[in-house]
Amino acid sequence: MVGNPSMLKPERPDEPSAIPPELGAFLHLPGPQSLLVKGPAGSGKTSLCLSLLRNFPGFRMLVTTRVGASEILREFPWTASTDPHPIEVVDISVYLDSVTQREKVAADAQQFMLPARRSLPPPGEEVWLPAPLEKALTGRTKDGPGLLVVDSWDGLVEAYLGAEREGRTGTPDRPEVERLLWHRLSQTPLHLIFVEERVDEGQMDFLCNGVVWLDRKVRDDRLERWLSLPKLRGIRTQNVSYPFTLEHGEFTAVPPLRGNFLQGTHTSPEDPPDGPRGLWPGCVDFAEGFGWIPSGRVVVLEVDPQVPEVAETVLWVPMVLETLRRGGRAVVVPTPAFDAELVWAALERNLPDPRFLANLRLLVASDGPGHLQGMTWLADHMKIGSSGPRFVEAHAFLRDGSSVSRPRLFFVSGDGLQHAAARHGFHYDDRNGIASLQSYLQIPGIHLVVSNFTNDPNLQPFTRISRMHLRLASKGGKVFLQGIRPHTPNYILADGDTQAPYHLLRVA
Repeated sequence: MVGNPSMLKPERPDEPSAIPPELGAFLHLPGPQSLLVKGPAGSGKTSLCLSLLRNFPGFRMLVTTRVGASEILREFPWTASTDPHPIEVVDISVYLDSVTQREKVAADAQQFMLPARRSLPPPGEEVWLPAPLEKALTGRTKDGPGLLVVDSWDGLVEAYLGAEREGRTGTPDRPEVERLLWHRLSQTPLHLIFVEERVDEGQMDFLCNGVVWLDRKVRDDRLERWLSLPKLRGIRTQNVSYPFTLEHGEFTAVPPLRGNFLQGTHTSPEDPPDGPRGLWPGCVDFAEGFGWIPSGRVVVLEVDPQVPEVAETVLWVPMVLETLRRGGRAVVVPTPAFDAELVWAALERNLPDPRFLANLRLLVASDGPGHLQGMTWLADHMKIGSSGPRFVEAHAFLRDGSSVSRPRLFFVSGDGLQHAAARHGFHYDDRNGIASLQSYLQIPGIHLVVSNFTNDPNLQPFTRISRMHLRLASKGGKVFLQGIRPHTPNYILADGDTQAPYHLLRVA
């Protein structure tokens, strides 16, 4: 075999890296199967291929011309562990560093070449494949399912054929090698994945059963990574694109947000209920990315109109829970699409004592479920005036009933506030209700979070005085959270689990 074989072993075989479900289904199709992975330099092709290898249950081999085995171990330390099916690495790049090494590769390749002749023999009469591929295909055809990754196909086939081809008449060119490879592949149960550096379409795009395109872009000074599936035969494609991150050296793609947050019971850290950092936001990822919810200052949350309502709810429910757990009071004006049952289930599951719900008020446009009516203020009981409906009650409710050391939270959706008021003939603008929210900053221990649609003029008074300014954006059906103040990288909002109410994956 050409190169230095070594063994790489996944660290957590029971916790595979997050790959799109379509690619997971591809790995379980009966062989032979072929997949082409394309994208510009640095887009994550090698990381994706290692994740695919990690998710494959049978024989696994990586033929590499770009990244050596030692470098893989250094950049992807999760590969260094025990496993009954280690990843076998064939590194042929070591033979490309000098003339002597190039001669060794050529000598090995000549074992599979015919004497010069005018035409190629029919497939099967002689083998014209690069030595690593032929060795893998020949030695593993009877071993059951296997996955072979060639990273990169350009590097392997160009080294095999050589740069200078003029005057040759009896050796194959690249298209002929690719066609012969497909004939050999059809005789094996293997899955083959090829990495290509070229961005234009070639013969491999048509021959392969599937094509994966990876891309990295910088927009608004923030990195975005996207995986696209322009072609995948035999698989029902639920989503044609996925954002992903390479944080911590692992490929992690993020599916659309389903909203199955707060599935378990989540406790807060052992920190003071209300310290100099402010209110614990209820999620480690949020605290590490943006900090705590500041006390006595405004937090602005811009929301793109395309963002699903559940994304905003995912953020404010943990804040409410943290406020109530610590004996504080909370007033929430949810969006018009507020899911009362979803919120009720999260509150009931995560509060240590249901009596804490007496410290919560929700301003809604109409009656909700009976078990929520004790904590709701209906918009038809509003007090119309310069301060807007229910603002007098909200101010008094947040001031009274708790000591100065207890946190108070006022989360206001501008869209929900205007919707509730409009049903009763009241209209908000920047001169009345929303602007008057600034008066709440005088309440001791208050944490004021104001959300509204991006570029809504009612947000302008708050963006100028905000301590924290965030934006929820919808791109390709996925939700991103980014910090404007403080400026942060992109984070992808992902569903929670029994460990956290939600996850924020930093795009890296």
